[in-house]
Amino acid sequence: MIFIFGYQPLSKNLGPVQEIKCPNCHHEKHWILRSTTYFVSFFFLPLLPLKKRMEKTCPVCGFSQTLTREEYKTHENLAKLNKEALRTDMNTEEYEKRLSKLT
Repeated sequence: MIFIFGYQPLSKNLGPVQEIKCPNCHHEKHWILRSTTYFVSFFFLPLLPLKKRMEKTCPVCGFSQTLTREEYKTHENLAKLNKEALRTDMNTEEYEKRLSKLT
């Protein structure tokens, strides 16, 4: 009988956060908030989460900065708002109103 075990990451992009000048490629773009969870897999199915990495990533070159849990929580709501604003074509007044509620 053959068992196939592995170690695989699953990433989730939450959306753009703030505009930052990348120290690697020097482009000024909105960085993407990303959460990556590493799993032990059995027959290519993720079973047991081992660790979670939270980071902001440059959309141009892929350079990333690791975030603490507190930093991640503060950026999470902003990323969700920005993603929704892009998806639904939210007007500026509505965006500013919802942004003021976050801070």
